Amino acid sequence: MTRLARNCSDWYRCLISRPARCLIADRDGVYDPGSANGRLLLGLKGTISELELHTIRSRLTRGLLAG
Repeated sequence: MTRLARNCSDWYRCLISRPARCLIADRDGVYDPGSANGRLLLGLKGTISELELHTIRSRLTRGLLAG
């Protein structure tokens, strides 16, 4: 789930299309994008994954500039 969430356009297309009886799972649980609660949790997890990727990139860039 976190790898998919790093590509924002694919992630939101998956959440918005809400395929019939499609569940999305990760280490923490199984989520139903067809329910409002599932979409909320998946959206938050996707946003957090994007932030983590941004943080990693900025640290790597700072490391290159410092070296």
